[in-house]
Amino acid sequence: MKNEVQNYAKLVNQKATRLTPFNFKNDMGQKVSFYEDPQSGDAGQVWAVFEDYQAAFITDFFETGDMTGIVSDLIPVNECLKRGMNPDGDLDYTPRLIDGRMLLKYEQ
Repeated sequence: MKNEVQNYAKLVNQKATRLTPFNFKNDMGQKVSFYEDPQSGDAGQVWAVFEDYQAAFITDFFETGDMTGIVSDLIPVNECLKRGMNPDGDLDYTPRLIDGRMLLKYEQ
């Protein structure tokens, strides 16, 4: 995770813009913050930062919505319950830190 720690330090030193949501936790309870790329701004890909581990990963996303959405954003709550789904569950693109790597939920 050496490169990811260096990436974190660069984002902090370059005062990258933090994006909303500010207090996001994934379904594993990990706090994830999102930042604009300091050089590209809002035209660049979003950085996912695991502050507790001081690790930053570039994502393939240009906004945070897919990474922070919940099931009920796509499927009505009553339909979720009928299907036995958790309406507050994370979507498949939620970032997680596992074994020093950032994986999206669907990649596990």
